[in-house]
Amino acid sequence: MADNGTRKTIPTPPARNIGINELSPTEWRISDRMIADGYPAALVGFIQRVDDAFEVTDFGRPPGASVLLIL
Repeated sequence: MADNGTRKTIPTPPARNIGINELSPTEWRISDRMIADGYPAALVGFIQRVDDAFEVTDFGRPPGASVLLIL
């Protein structure tokens, strides 16, 4: 790709104050504490323990996207 003198920058995501709330011994809700509870925008994702792995659902990803972490 030729450089035509213009640059595109990727915007920096806003800072977050992340909170983790235990829902059960195997499930946690991840939320942005800078946004009041009850607002949908405060919800960042979920973590769920599945056998010997953790499934992470990140709401910043396309709908239905999740990551399986095996530890």
